Amino acid sequence: MALKRVTTAMIKELLGRYPKGLSITQIVRNININRNTAGRYLENLMVSGQVEMRQYGMAKIYRLAQRVPLSAMLSISSELIMLLDNGLRIIYANEPMYRFLGTTQEELYGKNIEFSPCVTVCDEEFDTLKKHLKAGLAGREWSGELSLATKNMVFSCRIAPAVFEEGQRGVSLLLEDITEWKRAEKSLRESEDRYRKLVEISPDAVILHLNEKIMYMNPAALELLGFPQPGEVIGKNVLDLIQPDFRDRVRKNIQIDLMGDRTLPVELQMIRADGTLITVEGRGVRTFIGGQPAVQVAIRDVTERKRAEEALCQSEATARALINAPTDSVLLLDLQGVILDLNDTAARRLGKTKDELIGVLADSVLPEEISHMRRSLISRIIDKKEAVRFEDDRDGIWFDTVAFPVIGANGEVNRIAIIARDITERKRFEEALRQSEGKLNAMLQSITDPMTMMDGDLTLIWANDMARRCFGNDIVGKKCYEAFHQRQNPCEPSPCLTLRAFRDGKIHRHETTVIDIQGKTRFFDCTANVALRDETGRPTAVLEISRDITEWKLAEEALQKRS
Repeated sequence: MALKRVTTAMIKELLGRYPKGLSITQIVRNININRNTAGRYLENLMVSGQVEMRQYGMAKIYRLAQRVPLSAMLSISSELIMLLDNGLRIIYANEPMYRFLGTTQEELYGKNIEFSPCVTVCDEEFDTLKKHLKAGLAGREWSGELSLATKNMVFSCRIAPAVFEEGQRGVSLLLEDITEWKRAEKSLRESEDRYRKLVEISPDAVILHLNEKIMYMNPAALELLGFPQPGEVIGKNVLDLIQPDFRDRVRKNIQIDLMGDRTLPVELQMIRADGTLITVEGRGVRTFIGGQPAVQVAIRDVTERKRAEEALCQSEATARALINAPTDSVLLLDLQGVILDLNDTAARRLGKTKDELIGVLADSVLPEEISHMRRSLISRIIDKKEAVRFEDDRDGIWFDTVAFPVIGANGEVNRIAIIARDITERKRFEEALRQSEGKLNAMLQSITDPMTMMDGDLTLIWANDMARRCFGNDIVGKKCYEAFHQRQNPCEPSPCLTLRAFRDGKIHRHETTVIDIQGKTRFFDCTANVALRDETGRPTAVLEISRDITEWKLAEEALQKRS
C-alpha cells in the first residue's frame, strides 16, 4: 500500500521541531499512528535519504537528514539524469537531460517515456532502453553503451531501481556522453592498427624486447636472421643474437633507451639462425608493454653497403680507369659551367689534352648549338634536380647526351655530369631500317590478297589496304571475329587457325567463308604463320594471308551441278 503524503509530511514536520531527534515511541505519541506504521514510514524516509537514524544503546533516534536534497545534487550533475515511476512516467529530469531532448521541464514531467522525445532521439535504441527500464523496475540494474545515430553520439548508460519519498518504487536513468572518448578510442585503435601494419610490411627488421627477452619480431627481422617461425626466437635473450664483441655496447645502449634518451645508430654484427654473421645498423627507442618499459629496435642490413664502401675506398684508381675506358665522353662541370674533370675520350673529341681543358668554361670549347642547349637546360637540372637527355648532330656525327645533377651531402645540386655517346652508326642503321620498312610496307600494301596480323589475344594489330577494303578501315584494334563480320562456317572459324599457329609455331592452312563489308559471301583460302617472336622464341604475332577463291568456288559448284 502506498504511503500517504499527509502522514509523511507530519513526521517530517515533527522531526523538524526536534533537531536532536525523537525515538519511535515519541513519534507515535505525537502522531496518531501505530508503531508498525510509523516504522514503515521511517524506513521509507531513510531509504529516500530524508531521515537518518542514530542508535544510542538500545534506543534508536530519528531526525531529519542533514544532507543536500537529492534533486539539488542531481541538478548540478553533468550527467543526463531522469527518474521514472513504476508506470514509466517521468517524474524528474535534470537540466542537461531536457536540454539534450530539446524540450522543457514542464513539457516533460508526467509524460510516459513512450510519449516523450526519448522515442525519436533514441530511435532504434529505444526498445532496448525500454526493456532495461522495465527490468530496473523489477530490481535489476544494467549498464552499457547506447549509440544514438540521430545525434551521432555515444553514451554510457546506467539504469538502477529507485525508491521515492512516498515509498513508491521507480527507476533511474543516467547517461554520460562518451562520444569524444569513443572517437579517441577508435582513433587510437586505427592508429595502432596502422602502426602494426606498417611494422608488418616494413622492409627494415623490427625487434621488440622486454627485460632483454624478445617479445616480437616482424617478418623482415625473421627473414634477416633466418628464423622460419616466430616461436623459434620469441622469449630468447636479445643479446644471444649479438656477436660477443658488441654485447657490452648494446647492453649500455639498452639502458640509455630505457631511460628515454636517444641513442645514435650503431653498427654491429648479429648472429643468424645458421650461425653466420651479418653486419647491421640498429637503433633503439623506448616503448611500453603492459606498463613496463621495453625497447623497440629498428635494424637494417648494411652488409652489402659495407662491402661496397670498402670496395669503393680501395678502388678509386679503378674507378678512374673505368671512367676513362668507355668510348662515351664524360665531363663534370660546376654550376657556372667550368670543367672540373673529364675522361680521355672527351678530351680527344674536343681536340685538347685534359690539363688544357680542366678549369676552362665549357661554352668556350663546346659547339655553339650545344652550349646554347646546355644553358637552356641548366635551370631544369639544378632547380628540378632531374636529368635531361637530348640528341644532337655535330657535323654529321650524332651524339646521345645525358646531363644529370650530382647531389651533395646537403641535398642540393653542386655539380653537373654530362655523358655523350656517339650514336652515328645507330642513326644510320635506323635510317636504313626506316627505308627498308618503308619498302616492305609498300610491297605488302601492293599485294592484292588481304593480309592481317594478330597478337595472342586475336586482336588485329596491322592490316594491308586490301584487308581494309574487304572488311572495313576500322578493323585494326578489333578482335578478328568482330572484324571479319558474321561467318557462315562457324565449325572451322579462322581464330582456330590463328590459335593453332600460336600454339605450335607452324604454318596452318584452310578454307573459310565470310561476309565482306558489302554483305557479299566470299570464299577465302587462309594461311597463318608466325610473324614475330619474343626473346624466348615464343610467338607474339601471327600473319594471316587470305586468298579470295570466290570465283573458283562458284565455278566448281556450277560444274558439279552440270555433272
